[in-house]
Amino acid sequence: MVQSLLRFYQENQSLFTFIRRYNTSQQRRTDWGRTVSQQQPLIQAGKPVYANPITKQKTAHYDEELLVLFMNTMQQLSQQYGFRLTINPLYTLLTETEFKRFQASATRRLKQIRSRYFSDKLVRLWQLLHLYYAHQEQMRSQRAFREILIVRDFNIVFEDMIDALLSDPKPTLPAAFKDQPDGKRVDHIYAYTGLLEPQGDSIYHIGDSKYYTAGNTIGPESVFKQFTYARNVIQLNIDLLNEGKLAPPLRYRDEVTEGYAPTPNFFISAFVNDLNFGTDGLALRDDTDKLRTNRHFADRLFDRDTLLLQAYNINFLYVLATYVSPDAAQQNRFRESTRQRFRTEMVTYLNKSYSFWKITPHPSTFDSFVTKHFRQLIGRMYRPAAFETAPEQSLLIAFPNQNNTPAFLSAFEKEATLSIFTLS
Repeated sequence: MVQSLLRFYQENQSLFTFIRRYNTSQQRRTDWGRTVSQQQPLIQAGKPVYANPITKQKTAHYDEELLVLFMNTMQQLSQQYGFRLTINPLYTLLTETEFKRFQASATRRLKQIRSRYFSDKLVRLWQLLHLYYAHQEQMRSQRAFREILIVRDFNIVFEDMIDALLSDPKPTLPAAFKDQPDGKRVDHIYAYTGLLEPQGDSIYHIGDSKYYTAGNTIGPESVFKQFTYARNVIQLNIDLLNEGKLAPPLRYRDEVTEGYAPTPNFFISAFVNDLNFGTDGLALRDDTDKLRTNRHFADRLFDRDTLLLQAYNINFLYVLATYVSPDAAQQNRFRESTRQRFRTEMVTYLNKSYSFWKITPHPSTFDSFVTKHFRQLIGRMYRPAAFETAPEQSLLIAFPNQNNTPAFLSAFEKEATLSIFTLS
């Protein structure tokens, strides 16, 4: 419903301006009949001149009452939900007290003025306002009515929409992944391609969503909670692994290298910069660089406690339009494109921040190579499933780009084949 009101406001600015200017011009028209009959003219050059002509005083502009109510409604939505709307300055809005008085009996007042409107657009506007306030009155009286946007806690609305569009359905998730044993509840979680191989292992991507007003930043409390969610999910998966219940392609830990697959986390926050329902506007937040990682060791990407986080903005109206759309294919496209975008951005970050090497030990020496160099490579090496099942088993090794490549890497050439590796 709010979507329809916003769209009407966006598409009919010229109508609002025309009606106001036309009504204003009518007030300045001279009533010559009354002027001639009631005033004495001055004669100049043989012609009558009326110093103070009487103008027509049309005091009731019925179309303007509907538009003023509409403008007040849009102003309230703008203030309540953070929409960036510029209210038409040609109209004088009701005071706060007057508007509250109207809201108390909105549908009754709208029914009283219904007969004044005949043009298609004004009739349509009347219908939208009447439907909107009828729904509000139903909610106030606690009748069974589900209206997505007329919810006081906007965070819950946005969270529910993103969860429905992005997460795996809760019944398909293992117990305690969504509602965790320590009482925490993960906003969004889904199994998707891991960060190391595009056709290989899967891992759970974990997210949090909030509706932030303009200028708000993500606080340290939110970041801390997000990493706590991730640690819990990792432990729950390791529990399944130890019980022999972690089904491929999910892969959290490699048994030989004891390395952990990087766990991706994301924040997603909503914005409304304009009334655009057609594009997602998905982009990394300006403050995402401050939120990148949580780690115990700066140079150990494959350590259990190395957690990765990125933060995004997304167009709320696009999310809304997709959520309410009856087109399941549109929702599936949103789900896949958003998941892929999150993964691609994280892979880009890793390629930028780390140097990756694929190391293939000489035949029949794989286990002994890992054992020999375990102290040097713990937390820096990992074996994806694709590397394990290849004819020649290989390791993936990562070093931060800001560090010089360790000298011992060149020594491996006697025991293995080395090649630079790029994540994709």
